Amino acid sequence: MYKKMTNQVKEFYIAFKQEEYLKEYGITPERMVLRNKLWNEECEEFVEAKEKKDKVKILDAIVDMMYVRIGTLLEDHKGNEIVIDFMAENDIELKNCIKYFNKHFGLYPKLLGDAFDEVHRSNMSKLDENGEPIFREDGKVMKSHLFSEPDLKSILEECGEL
Repeated sequence: MYKKMTNQVKEFYIAFKQEEYLKEYGITPERMVLRNKLWNEECEEFVEAKEKKDKVKILDAIVDMMYVRIGTLLEDHKGNEIVIDFMAENDIELKNCIKYFNKHFGLYPKLLGDAFDEVHRSNMSKLDENGEPIFREDGKVMKSHLFSEPDLKSILEECGEL
């Protein structure tokens, strides 16, 4: 499961011209500040969704947390997928994401895989009409006018979770 997710996150890095962060060994302090900021934003979204008992937003937040964490692991390990396979099984943040997923949606790996695919599709739609990324001042990828929200509601309905 993590191999496909890791490849999707790498595809994002390539499309959004961030490959350089996968080539140098170890994450820079500046990048770690950004990665932590992204992680915290997703964790806040998870807490808010949980408080509202909004299953669609809970799922979106969990998948976004996984997406960010896999990206951080890729950056920290020079894009090495073998290390990622090992880290995915032992990384506390990823393990917590799976724990949250299982708590809210049960042991349903197909749902997680489908949701990750849909969030990835949505993330890739952030490119502008010229296929170029848009960045916030701190380096976060922003949405272009072509952005399409992930349709997680349909996925949850399809598997009887809504």
